Amino acid sequence: MRPMNAHPPRRQSIDGFTLTELLVLVIIVGILSALAVPNLLGYFSRTQVDAGAEALEGVLRQAQREAIRRSQTCAVVIPTGADPVVRTATNTEVAGSNENCLPARNLSQQTGSGQQAADLTLRNIRIDSNLTANPPTVGFTFKGTPTNVAANTVLVISSTRSPSSSSRCIVVSDLLGLIRAGNYNGTPTNPTEANCRIRPQ
Repeated sequence: MRPMNAHPPRRQSIDGFTLTELLVLVIIVGILSALAVPNLLGYFSRTQVDAGAEALEGVLRQAQREAIRRSQTCAVVIPTGADPVVRTATNTEVAGSNENCLPARNLSQQTGSGQQAADLTLRNIRIDSNLTANPPTVGFTFKGTPTNVAANTVLVISSTRSPSSSSRCIVVSDLLGLIRAGNYNGTPTNPTEANCRIRPQ
């Protein structure tokens, strides 16, 4: 027989979390989010800059190949500033340039409607350059050499969303027309070749 003053055994509570446990969990998740979000945004900006630089380098190499293949000058307009639209130069912008030197590409997903098939819009990207012509152009002769022989052309590609993130650069040599890409370590608004660390090929 059981004594009368004995208490029945306690049941364990399995109802869920206490308010204190939930607050601690929310605080931990908040701290982890505060640490992860800036890194994630920086990663997206770097990825976008890398893709923009590769696309621009591809357009320049294609223009050079087409100039050699067609035995005609092929020039590309590369506007400076945010969200530039890279396009082929007209004959009035660059004397002797073939307006159709770049073959049509399917960029409808990237550019939207109302642009030529060879146009390339670099969204959330800013381009700075040492080009002085109006409009700023990079052209190639039928030999594949640049039409601008005054100095090496330096193009700096950076993000408009995160200006402090890494910048990329493209250098077109003035005599041979070599197109090289790398990381840019200076102020993008005044690009110099000395600040462009070229990647090994």
